[in-house]
Amino acid sequence: MTWVKLDDGFPNNPKIVGLSDHSFRLYVSALCYSGKYLTDGFIPQAVVDQLGNPDELLDNGLWEETLGGIYVNNYTEYQTPKAEVEKKREANRNRVMRYREKGNSVSNAFVMQPDNRGQITESINNYTEDFEKFWNSYPIKIGKGSAFKAWLKALKKADAETIVTGALRYAKDPNREAEFTAHPSTWLNGERWLDSDLPEKRARIGSKPLLPSAPAIPRFTPDDVPKGVPAPKNIRDIVRQMSDKSQ
Repeated sequence: MTWVKLDDGFPNNPKIVGLSDHSFRLYVSALCYSGKYLTDGFIPQAVVDQLGNPDELLDNGLWEETLGGIYVNNYTEYQTPKAEVEKKREANRNRVMRYREKGNSVSNAFVMQPDNRGQITESINNYTEDFEKFWNSYPIKIGKGSAFKAWLKALKKADAETIVTGALRYAKDPNREAEFTAHPSTWLNGERWLDSDLPEKRARIGSKPLLPSAPAIPRFTPDDVPKGVPAPKNIRDIVRQMSDKSQ
């Protein structure tokens, strides 16, 4: 199966926006026909007659009359030409053959994507050797399928050896805490192979880190205790009088 490309601004293109519904449908149908049969924009006259009246498309310069039919102007400028499609198909067939030789299931090996790109869709038993090295190096084993998808994305940003080395460093880091270890997919998506070593652990009570001890409060010795200020004489006389009365 092949695909044709229409960007989100296509309906508002100056050459398209004024077309009638009939001509708009006719134009898109011709793109689909050419994409399916790899005609590089050529539409046989018999197909044109089945699709509808081409006059509006011809008048607007979107189509051009040619021997035996019409030609969609600028087709290969925006759509994938036949030669490129066939080249990609041949590359896809070669990859399938290599997978067959390795005993992998072809049905799970490749799917066709837009522009005829072959995309690996490994099943759970078809993980790559480099990914298995990463998986065996990583400290926890959670979500292998999700981790493999993240691994394929990570390979677009770094080579396998760099990622595996980072995973080993993370696994052996003495300051890594088991309960806070990132899931493999999270670690890969976050490009954590670029991280520096973790900060030093702090002592904990349960799940809470211990805070540094508060500095000791200085205390006075008996000799350091400040002496009281003597009361004024009139106050001492009043106190003495009150004492004498109580006796």
